[in-house]
Amino acid sequence: MRKVISLSLSLSLGLLVFFNCIIAQNIIPQNTNYYYASGNAIYWQDDSTSVNIIVANINHYDSIVQNLQNIFNDMTDEIIFDNEDDNIIVNSIKLPQYNKDSLIAQISVSSNDISFFTYSKLIDSNHLWLRNDIYIQLMDTTYFSSDIYPLLVNDSIISYEYEGDNEYRITCSNEWSMMLLANYLHNMNFVNYSTPDFYSKITLSTDDVFSLTNGV
Repeated sequence: MRKVISLSLSLSLGLLVFFNCIIAQNIIPQNTNYYYASGNAIYWQDDSTSVNIIVANINHYDSIVQNLQNIFNDMTDEIIFDNEDDNIIVNSIKLPQYNKDSLIAQISVSSNDISFFTYSKLIDSNHLWLRNDIYIQLMDTTYFSSDIYPLLVNDSIISYEYEGDNEYRITCSNEWSMMLLANYLHNMNFVNYSTPDFYSKITLSTDDVFSLTNGV
């Protein structure tokens, strides 16, 4: 069972200012389209004909699937869903015609139904669909309070949980902040790995064993 961490800690001002300033000023690094595995940067390209949608309000999951089926109803369209999960994958050549925010509004039952919307990533012609979670493993859990927690005190972080074995799951509200944080943490010398969670049809390189189990 996942244990939600609730901490009341003094903030490390330097790290907090660093991360919040990047977000507030919208200073986007030249390359955010990658994640790290085995010390190497794995680059991707966005594929706007495929999208992964994370549903926040699971009670509206079936209705959202139905709304998507009403929109993407051509023979070549594909909607992949599982009532035991919280995500929906849509493959359609019509997707690029839709504005992201407009499409979210069309398929939602209420305003907070969708927690994450991300286009598929292509890596060597293979698809990867990100979730909005980062998995990090620390050399020691004591680093969490002193170095990780201060980075999580901002609006782009939804939650964080301890998974055991010095591993934490951090849930983010948007892709840019998630990848910025994941790649930043990877470069810390007390972090064994920092990688986004994702679905894929094949086994892709990752430092986190959990990601390998999320096959589509």
